Amino acid sequence: MKRFDLLLLLSVLLTMTMVEIVRSSVLPPVPNAKAGSTWKMEEKRIQEKIRSTQAAFDTKQLEKRLREDPVLRRRLQIFGFMGLLVMAASLGCFMQWLARFVSKRPENRTGSPQIPQWGFREVARLVLVLVLMSHLVFLAEWLLIHTFQPKQTDNHLLALGNTLLIDLATFFGACRLFLRKRPPGSLQWEKVGRDLRFGVASYLTFLPVLILGAIVAALVMQVLKLDPTPQPVFTIYFTEDRSSVVWWLLLLVTVAGPVAEELFFRGVLYGWLRARIGVWKGLGITAFLFAAMHGNLTVFLPIFGLGLLFGWVYEQTGSLAAPIGIHVLHNGGMLLVASFLKSVLTS
Repeated sequence: MKRFDLLLLLSVLLTMTMVEIVRSSVLPPVPNAKAGSTWKMEEKRIQEKIRSTQAAFDTKQLEKRLREDPVLRRRLQIFGFMGLLVMAASLGCFMQWLARFVSKRPENRTGSPQIPQWGFREVARLVLVLVLMSHLVFLAEWLLIHTFQPKQTDNHLLALGNTLLIDLATFFGACRLFLRKRPPGSLQWEKVGRDLRFGVASYLTFLPVLILGAIVAALVMQVLKLDPTPQPVFTIYFTEDRSSVVWWLLLLVTVAGPVAEELFFRGVLYGWLRARIGVWKGLGITAFLFAAMHGNLTVFLPIFGLGLLFGWVYEQTGSLAAPIGIHVLHNGGMLLVASFLKSVLTS
């Protein structure tokens, strides 16, 4: 192990220990109670508010509001029409795939991932740097609050800023590997349009399976009597009224996040695993880590399925444009659904 790698590993272990000390309240708590709301208390309070709003909402109330609010009624009509179009396109793509499967016709493969020029050391370094950075950001936030003791802190902006920093670090770290050690022929811009069309068609084909997975996950949570926890990004979206923060959140969820995650999970990690343990094991491990990274048991199964889809599309095209495109499409669609639900629950 090189001296740099050893120093990096020790730095990660030290910062992780310090973060655990802070979280276990061994160190003195934040003097100002309002400043302390930047931690988990504020997130739990907002999530409870969302759950109570959903529980108090019923169909009779919705019917009354639709009669009294023509704007909301129009939104519902547009949303329903768009949903029908998506489901019709999904059904058509699924039937086309089923016909191809029955007739044993091969998939429309347009390329294949090239063998990467990086190894375990480069991947491990990137992971350690990202872990170190995430813990340093946490400690820096805690230190600033304790030093300046603000009357109140903006939990939403802190969360978005922290996530953006990690996404940027992931993006530049992955790009550094690609630019310095990219496989020959890995940048194939001439077929981006074709790969994007293939990716969208694959996503629409997979959509019924994705919806079924979400239903199964909800049923399992109900049987186990586990309380589903909303993802932090939706917690912010449902409770934030400032347009500037909402636009930053949209940019983060639909651009920065998908690009950074696909560069790392499909480009760097899957490319390395594929060359060493094969396609299917590489797809499974990458999808599992991709779902675990989101840290939410409620959506683990659907996100695992998405990870398999993103990896399979990359395998069929050999280009990151396709998984990035459908990742952006999926996140944008989820925010569109959240926007409609927000207008129903809070307007």
